[in-house]
Amino acid sequence: LYNPTYSESVNSAGPVFADALEWDYTGEYLVYDCFNRINNATGADIEYWDVNFIHVWDNDAREFAGGTIEKLFSSLPDGVSIGNPSFAKNSPYIIAFDYVEEETETYAILGCNIETNEVNIIAENNTLGWPSYNKDDSRIAFTALNGTTDYKTSYITLNGDKISSGSSPVNLYASTKWPVYFATGEREIGDEVITGIPEEPTVRVAMNCYPNPFTLEVSAQLTEP
Repeated sequence: LYNPTYSESVNSAGPVFADALEWDYTGEYLVYDCFNRINNATGADIEYWDVNFIHVWDNDAREFAGGTIEKLFSSLPDGVSIGNPSFAKNSPYIIAFDYVEEETETYAILGCNIETNEVNIIAENNTLGWPSYNKDDSRIAFTALNGTTDYKTSYITLNGDKISSGSSPVNLYASTKWPVYFATGEREIGDEVITGIPEEPTVRVAMNCYPNPFTLEVSAQLTEP
């Protein structure tokens, strides 16, 4: 991992490790958040999280790509981190992510249209949300604090731009966190339409158990090889 710069062929240090990551639906790019540490010779090191994209696979060439990295934002304000990015299910240019302002302990879930560079606040929060779009991108589910130590799962209804909301969060489940939406359906991948995982045929085997009732030991007799 590296931090790209505006100077051609010049990359800078800083990335320590990646954490949350997700494939886009082309299978070519990973979006991930990265913990960065920049050494400061005159004081405390500068530490922050940001969101990046790495080109992993080239569909046309059918081989690994060059690993080029681009940042969601070229720079962040001091004391601000972003992380836990997640793609919209039907718009590969839409992502949601957590926003954290450390000094004031301000949390929010933001949405970004990476084609237009438009950014909006989807929901204010009180902890990291790990946002997840539902199957038609009409809602985002996220984690929130329920009291001071417990967590809960909430959702918020989205506007048509998928990066903003005009409603308030709705509580779904207590004592839960890290929600992820899934759905059963079809997705076209190249020339193939994936409809699901084929099930193996059910094999029924007769078995007798005796004695019944039993204590300590029971025998099982199979009637099939």
